[in-house]
Amino acid sequence: MTVTTAIVIAGLFQIVLRTSFFFEQEKGLCSPAPSLASWIFLISLLDLISDLCLYPVRYMHLPYLCQVIVETIITILLTEFGAIVVWCTLEKLIWRLIKSILLVMGMSTMTYANYETLILGVTTTSISLVILAFVGQATDHFHMIRKKCQRIERKVALNIEMLWHYVNGCGTPPRRCKGMHECMSDDFEDICCPKRRRRRRRC
Repeated sequence: MTVTTAIVIAGLFQIVLRTSFFFEQEKGLCSPAPSLASWIFLISLLDLISDLCLYPVRYMHLPYLCQVIVETIITILLTEFGAIVVWCTLEKLIWRLIKSILLVMGMSTMTYANYETLILGVTTTSISLVILAFVGQATDHFHMIRKKCQRIERKVALNIEMLWHYVNGCGTPPRRCKGMHECMSDDFEDICCPKRRRRRRRC
């Protein structure tokens, strides 16, 4: 997988600074559409690159700095190609296609000119989101993020349950609970509140 440093540097140059080294940017915009779609496309491209192995395995014995430099250069090259050549060409094609279809369907030129930015923004953003979804599914990063969120959710739920247990006067909450299914079951008091269990048995 590509080192994180290379991904961060390439994202800084392309998304934040909008700087190019290998491909000359056009003077005008690719289309009147907002830049949000191009940013989403770049994020999906960086996500895809992060899942690739750009540095040859046979050179892994060299210092780690060599891998960082090589992967940074390749990542910047690929992101510039994707942003300036691939996405800009796709955005121009979408622009001309939508304009032709709407005008042929009977929309007036004045109406189209007033809502052109909105129409192109919705269309290009939707397409870039679809690309991001496919890339995230292919790299399996969405699954990793979902699993991490589920772990955080379980941990928060466990802490709330133990806090509720403490507030209800069950004494000091236990240091460790074997699982969420145990603490949230009907036998929660038997596991986490032995004092109440003994008191109930005396009765």
